[in-house]
Amino acid sequence: MKALLTILLAAFSIPAVAAVDVSVSSSSDDIFVCNVTRTAWPQSPTPGSFSGSVDYVDLNSPATSPWRNRSVGLAFDDSTNQLFSFGNQWLSRITRLNMSFSYETMGVGYKVHVCYLGPLYQCKGNNGNGGGHGYGNCKNNGNNGNGNGNGNSNEDDLSERIYSLAANVRNSANAYTAAANLYYRVTTSCDLRSSRLDARQENQVSPGDSMQVDYSYTTNWAAFDGTFRDNVMVLNANWPQRVPKFCEVVFEFKEASAAPRSNVLTDNEIELAVDIF
Repeated sequence: MKALLTILLAAFSIPAVAAVDVSVSSSSDDIFVCNVTRTAWPQSPTPGSFSGSVDYVDLNSPATSPWRNRSVGLAFDDSTNQLFSFGNQWLSRITRLNMSFSYETMGVGYKVHVCYLGPLYQCKGNNGNGGGHGYGNCKNNGNNGNGNGNGNSNEDDLSERIYSLAANVRNSANAYTAAANLYYRVTTSCDLRSSRLDARQENQVSPGDSMQVDYSYTTNWAAFDGTFRDNVMVLNANWPQRVPKFCEVVFEFKEASAAPRSNVLTDNEIELAVDIF
């Protein structure tokens, strides 16, 4: 199944403050924004802070729990530079994120993390009564329409194919991106199946506190110059059995300028998209 995530960053500045408002749209529950990290702040002594707010779905809470949909404050300091730990980010589907930088000078850096859960086994089982077809997990019964069918471990796994990932960035160049000398890069890391017996299980929604990295690629730093950039990667070239189990895509931004933050109102829209096909 194709998975598409679109992230819209509305970056704007007001006197001595820069803010980024992040909204998210996803075609699948298996791909979502899952974390934010502060990576840099002005090196010279300067007052200010990195703060904001986050709305997210706590996937560790039952669907009926009042704590499943949460809103929390965001505040990074000398002891905290990440919203969630690596293990917890896979259980946290961010739906809206607002970040505010009140440092008097440029020099802020941050990452927006995207989590992707790879497909389960998908095997076409024997036809069931009533003309239905069985789609199981190669071991259990599956069903479709009016008929039931048994999944067969000897049949081909329909999830086995070549997977590609496109990480796209589109923006409008303006005064803020030029004044901040804003740059970005994208890092993609994936844990791939080691064999046909190593597919992600339905209850396996996190790789744990760390992830085995079988595929990794980082783009070069690029400036925001108003152009569309399409970074396409083949995750399991020549190995269709090595289907992605978990992938993390990290968009990293940095203000390369150390100049005082502008007091002139500016705005900028940056569209990020992760497309797995």
